[in-house]
Amino acid sequence: MESNTQKRSSNLLLKLVIIVTISILLLVPQAIIQSMISERASTNCEAIDEVYQKWGSGCAIYGPVLFIPGKSSAKQNVYIMPEEFKAQARINTQLLNRGIYDISVYDAPVSLDGEFVLPQELDESQRSQLDFSRAQLLFTINDFKGFADYPVLTFQGQTLALNASGKQLADYNALSCPVDISNLANSGSASFHLEAMLRGSCDINIVPVGRNSHIQIASNCVTPSFSGDYLPAERNVTDSGFTASWKVLALNRDFPQVLHSHTELRSANWVSVD
Repeated sequence: MESNTQKRSSNLLLKLVIIVTISILLLVPQAIIQSMISERASTNCEAIDEVYQKWGSGCAIYGPVLFIPGKSSAKQNVYIMPEEFKAQARINTQLLNRGIYDISVYDAPVSLDGEFVLPQELDESQRSQLDFSRAQLLFTINDFKGFADYPVLTFQGQTLALNASGKQLADYNALSCPVDISNLANSGSASFHLEAMLRGSCDINIVPVGRNSHIQIASNCVTPSFSGDYLPAERNVTDSGFTASWKVLALNRDFPQVLHSHTELRSANWVSVD
């Protein structure tokens, strides 16, 4: 009787040892698989970062903005947003191969139209302190690698060259050019048209700089994510791509029509598509 009890105890102990041994042995391939998954994930991130560094990361568009310096002090400088602003972009996505990984990037022709007026927010005293003869138009994106070609600016029907000149907008280096706004001083308006070929990855973001901003984006991407600060007023997603449009008022933005520092655009709300 005692012998049978001892035998059963030995069998149970043996089974327990076998179960523990098998469990430990099963942890080895699990650890190997987990290590491979982590390695692949790390390599994938490295491949994505490398492509983003060379092609361009997510693109953020700022401007155009009218810069008018003060006559006697930088404290008198003003940055004027367009009265009307219309942006159109066509995002053409493609896959780039990096080893065994496919990484999604895009190129996007962008067209920006609008007009400037001297806003009511500038009273006569402030206007008298401005040097209209040294006015400049500023435009930028967050990473100059995103420019696939030189932007083309038409201001008041005249084609002008945008150049890097040390000016900044939203803490980014900006493209700028001198502009004739003599008619603005006489309560007129000044129209602009800007075309840029951009490229990037992840997302595209447009700051609605106009008092009235109308933004239209179309793409061959079939899985868009509207992740910005504003949802589109209209959208249409099909098997061949999407179209979306936004209307943003100055009342909806987190910055005024007249700025006294370009850094006020640094944390501006934007329209965004991932």
